[in-house]
Amino acid sequence: MSESAVASIRNRIWLVYLGAGLIVGVLYYVGPEWMRSGWVFNLVGFSAVVAAAVGPAIHKSKDRDAWYLFTFGLALFLAGDVVTYHPTIWFKTGNAPFPCIGDLFYVLVYPVLMAGVLVLARRRSPGRDRAALIDSLIITIGIGVL
Repeated sequence: MSESAVASIRNRIWLVYLGAGLIVGVLYYVGPEWMRSGWVFNLVGFSAVVAAAVGPAIHKSKDRDAWYLFTFGLALFLAGDVVTYHPTIWFKTGNAPFPCIGDLFYVLVYPVLMAGVLVLARRRSPGRDRAALIDSLIITIGIGVL
C-alpha cells in the first residue's frame, strides 16, 4: 500500500467509527431487544476507550500523555459500568449494593480526567499562572456545586 493510501485511511477512520456508532445508536431504539443489554452498552464504552488510545497514536499527537489520561479515565468509567450493570456476576444479587466498588471507579474518573485537562492547559501556556488556575477552579467548583 502506498503512503498516500495509508494516510487517506488514517484520516478517514473516524468516519467508520462514527458510522458504526450511528448504527448502534439507531439499533438501540429500533433493533432487537438484546441491543439494549448491558453488554452492548459496555461494548460501546470499550470502543471509546480503544478510540481514545488509538487516535493519538495514529495521528502521532504531541499531546499523547493527556490523551492517555483521558483513556484511563474512560477505562475507569467503563469499569464502573461493568460492575454496576452486571451485579449478578460481581455481587450474586439482583442489584449492586450501595456503596460498591463500581462507585469507586466512577469517582476516580474525575481526578484522572482533570489531570488530562491540566496537562493540556499546561502545554498550552507553560509557566505559572496562578490567577488563571484560581479562576478556573472557582468556575469548576461553582458548576460542581450546582
